[in-house]
Amino acid sequence: MVLVALVRERMLRTVYNYFILNLALADLSVGLVIMPLSATYVAFGNWPFGSAMCVLWVLMDFGCRQVSIFTLLLIAGDRYCSIRWPTTYVARRTAQRTIPVVVLTWAVAVTIWAPGVASSLASDAEQCMLKPSSNIAFTVTSAMLSYHLPVVSIVALYSRMTVLLIRKMKTKHAKRKIVPLDMPNSISKVSGQADEVLPGTSDPSCSHSHRINRQERREIRAVRTLAVVSVVFLVCWLPFITMYLVTAACPACVSSTAYNVSYWLAYINSSLNPIVYSLLSPEFRKAFKKVLRIGSRATSQVGRQSTLQAG
Repeated sequence: MVLVALVRERMLRTVYNYFILNLALADLSVGLVIMPLSATYVAFGNWPFGSAMCVLWVLMDFGCRQVSIFTLLLIAGDRYCSIRWPTTYVARRTAQRTIPVVVLTWAVAVTIWAPGVASSLASDAEQCMLKPSSNIAFTVTSAMLSYHLPVVSIVALYSRMTVLLIRKMKTKHAKRKIVPLDMPNSISKVSGQADEVLPGTSDPSCSHSHRINRQERREIRAVRTLAVVSVVFLVCWLPFITMYLVTAACPACVSSTAYNVSYWLAYINSSLNPIVYSLLSPEFRKAFKKVLRIGSRATSQVGRQSTLQAG
């Protein structure tokens, strides 16, 4: 849904939304390719697609989810820079600079997980999975690079963003309370008369205040949406990363059921991102309504045509 909205709606075609598009592509890959194969694997109890497909599936599995994590980190960094340097950073954030960074997330994800697939993959007629205990050094390193380091960075960035937003709002509110002592105001205050605004005109200070309030609300809403996406990611991924590390040190300590549940909980994270955006982002909420409205119209038209043909 996020991907369709980004493609169809012009208002969403911004440089910043390249990050959202990248996140949507990774989530779509998980939902359309990785999860069906994983469900087949669980249902049959063995891997029926051969060793070559096993390597591709595992690499896509961990790689796409890794891209989601890196993209969340990039989004947090982008929001922080937009708040910290609102003029200079936004001017420099061009498509020519953003697209290579987005492509780099895929390259880094493959670089991180390819050694694990080569050294820790158990692939035969019965199974297709990474065995964390096969290469403990890789397991710890991959967990640090793919989860712990991004998590610490995201939390630090959002904490800093919150401080900056609070400080910025306090500064703007303080400036609004300062009244410039120009000559007309001084004369009116001395004579005891109140300033008047001519009919048909608006107070410039009120218009400026309205713009500031709208900008503040937009910044807060964007940070809140992305913070919720990040919290959902943390909650969904924490059990799997925990099981992943525990299995490396003590394979017998984690049952296959617990490991599979944590594995699928990490999958669910990809399904929750569109729901979060639809609930918290007004821009995406409007785009989703348009997409659903167009889809319902197309379905009704097809139904009418089939009815007429049948008649």
